[in-house]
Amino acid sequence: NMERRMVFAIFMLLVCSFSRWSAAMDAASNDPHQTRTGTTATLARSETVNFPMIAHYQAFSPIQSDSAIDLDIDEMRAQLSVAGAPSFGNSALLTAMELYSRGGHSHPVAEVTLSSPGLSRPMVKGEKLTGINSASNHQVVLYAAESYPIGTTRLRLNYDTTNTTSLMRDNDADDMRVDTAIHVNWCQVGGKAAPFLDFCLVASGELVTETSETMQYQYDLLSDNLNDQTIQGLSLRAREEMYLCENCPYTDFKKFFDWYGAYDYADHFVQAAKDGVQTEFQNGNVDFGNIGVTGRQQAILSASVYLSLFMKIISQMERALDYCDGVSLWDSAVAFYTGSLEGIDGTGDGLLFYNLADQRCVEFKTCGFLGDDVATGRSYINFLVFEEFR
Repeated sequence: NMERRMVFAIFMLLVCSFSRWSAAMDAASNDPHQTRTGTTATLARSETVNFPMIAHYQAFSPIQSDSAIDLDIDEMRAQLSVAGAPSFGNSALLTAMELYSRGGHSHPVAEVTLSSPGLSRPMVKGEKLTGINSASNHQVVLYAAESYPIGTTRLRLNYDTTNTTSLMRDNDADDMRVDTAIHVNWCQVGGKAAPFLDFCLVASGELVTETSETMQYQYDLLSDNLNDQTIQGLSLRAREEMYLCENCPYTDFKKFFDWYGAYDYADHFVQAAKDGVQTEFQNGNVDFGNIGVTGRQQAILSASVYLSLFMKIISQMERALDYCDGVSLWDSAVAFYTGSLEGIDGTGDGLLFYNLADQRCVEFKTCGFLGDDVATGRSYINFLVFEEFR
């Protein structure tokens, strides 16, 4: 059917694109000062940190926050499953769209107000600060999201998102494997119906710099804990990141833009599905007024992954080739492809492209390392994709 043909086309595009990018990476590796992770200095710095593994891929940079984008999708799915009864316009739909637009798990930030007169000295982007969390008075680590001049009273601070855990699952008496989801241990608010505040900065108190300077602050836990990365934001930033940037427009994004005639085509598609109206594209329009509740729900979820995240994966790899220090961007592409729910060995119940490939390989009998396995297992496509990722 049309859905399966579209999915197959997407994966073939991924595989072909990956081959092209891999060739470019191989060419770059001929430079004696260059490595898979960018500059030699970057690799040396990365090796001193215990970065996570995802689906047997060893990252060389923190990817936990990017991979957690699938948790937004997971909660959207849960809310949309409720939104079908009694109507599509109920509070469950609104909650799902809050997750879509405001996030809840990826790149959390706190916006705090300092007591007057504000900063007594300039603060540089990335400067480390510590505070106390709202649940157990344990330390919370944050970093300045940008540089601020003397006298600034409003700070935007990124939460440290390297704190994750993997649960052990007892598969049999002799085999204990870490193969469940990677669980995030940081502040989760954004558009969530039930915010998780245990790891959020306490509502008021003291922030401490690495040189033991202190500053008093206050903020609202629910309205001032935000997310810098959301599903909607991936589409709204596409023009800046994929069309107007240096070495842009990126080839694959330009194809989508030329077809749809809109930079934010993914968001436009989702909003039309939510409102039950016809899209206003240059080509490929869909009239959601003629589609039922279930179809519109699936359109929202599918577009969030197969349109927004798909192009984000490609752009991260393109950007990795544009910058010398491309390790974090390349690792980020893996995170967006796989998601946190797959766990470290890829046997989890994910929601992104990795899991989609595993599901379809069972239907098309293309599982296994040779692509001829008729039973369940890892998709042949995933073997190919991760060979290129590495």
